[in-house]
Amino acid sequence: MRPQAALVLFLLASGCLRFEVDPGSTPAPTVTATPTPVPTGTPAPCEMGTGGDGDVVIARGDTVAVNTCFSLLSVSGSQLQIESAQNLTVGQALVLVQVQEPLGLSYGTATPVSIEGGAGRYEIVRVTVNGGTTVDVSPAPTVAFVSTADSRAQACTIPEYRSLSIAGRITPSAWDGYTGGVVAFFVQQSLTLQAGAAVDASETGFRGGLLAPNLDVDQVTALDLPLTDGGGGGKGEGIDPLSWTRAARGNLGSAGGGGNARDAGGGGGGNAGDGGIGAPQNPGAVGGEDPATAGMSGSRNVPDDSAGLRVIFGSGGGATHRHNDGDPTGHAGANGGGLVLVHAATLAGAGDLLADGGGGLTSSVEGGGGGGAGGTVLLRTLDASGFTGKLGARGGDGNSIPSASNGPGGGGGGGRVLVLSTSLTAALPTDVDGGSPGSADVGPRGASGGEPGPLVTQVPCPN
Repeated sequence: MRPQAALVLFLLASGCLRFEVDPGSTPAPTVTATPTPVPTGTPAPCEMGTGGDGDVVIARGDTVAVNTCFSLLSVSGSQLQIESAQNLTVGQALVLVQVQEPLGLSYGTATPVSIEGGAGRYEIVRVTVNGGTTVDVSPAPTVAFVSTADSRAQACTIPEYRSLSIAGRITPSAWDGYTGGVVAFFVQQSLTLQAGAAVDASETGFRGGLLAPNLDVDQVTALDLPLTDGGGGGKGEGIDPLSWTRAARGNLGSAGGGGNARDAGGGGGGNAGDGGIGAPQNPGAVGGEDPATAGMSGSRNVPDDSAGLRVIFGSGGGATHRHNDGDPTGHAGANGGGLVLVHAATLAGAGDLLADGGGGLTSSVEGGGGGGAGGTVLLRTLDASGFTGKLGARGGDGNSIPSASNGPGGGGGGGRVLVLSTSLTAALPTDVDGGSPGSADVGPRGASGGEPGPLVTQVPCPN
């Protein structure tokens, strides 16, 4: 791992993105409504919204979700086919996102993953006709968004505030395999993040590896096993959804591999940076500290942004192998970070925009799961001269163990932070570092930390 809490500046204007998630039962923010003409046409590529949701204050101590997401089944011309009817009004802004799709990769391939096709693509539209499960929008989408057995797309509402002051927190619902993991909004005038406040999609992205059944066995070196086998921990989830139903040490793209028997650490998930490798099995097991038992690191994603920016969740870390019943804390892989997409004319205050990966727990017995990768933060603003907070998409730390006998988890890779503007004159504090490896009482035992994400990406507007 290379420590890298960095300053980043993106000086070219770029696309207005918006993502949201099911609200759940959360306190209602204070709202002052402002009458606004209902927009029905095509959104401008870098708009800050209509301000139609008024002036909103989120009080200290309140944690709220401000978005609603629902499964997007398919697109035909200007019509969306959605899973269930939603309370959508004419003029409502939506973001459409292709979250997952098959990548055609082999298990255990430790090379960067070129992200092409639809994965991570998004488009912004407005509702023109709400026909229940068929919704007409403008403009007609150009991406073939689809949800099938091995692909997942979602559509999310976009709130459009006139001004927004946050002393508490805005968070999304966690990704559940169909929807979630995204928080986003427009602010037509000023967004103020007070000290201690956050727009936080940390640990809400792709899911960490599941616990496999207990199995008392040594030196399993298989790259891939059924989750029901027990010879290795579950793989983390990534862009290709198939990984989350499988186990053993081989990664699938950016999804971290599970630690194999006996008690090897899970690999860290990847995103813009590679995840870290888990530690090998118990040194007292048959075969000793065989490196071919360690959970492999999730590879870094290399998105093709030529047709528009891609916004990608951080991948989950792999779980450790288990051979007995005990406290499961720290055994599962950690979740990756989700997406924070904010468009605000001005940004001020000392609060944070975060999409960090999870991890950093301590296991009471057996090995540790891998850390989740950082997700994506995308900020579009005209003036952030009054902002002193942080933009973070840091990888999570690998899970640790209290003894020298088992394997700690690898750290999650760093995520992606994009700051898009034509008028910023100073860099913004940004952290896209990889997570640290977990530790035993003799150190990481071969587990490694995640690598940081890239610090500078420049893209033209519109995107």
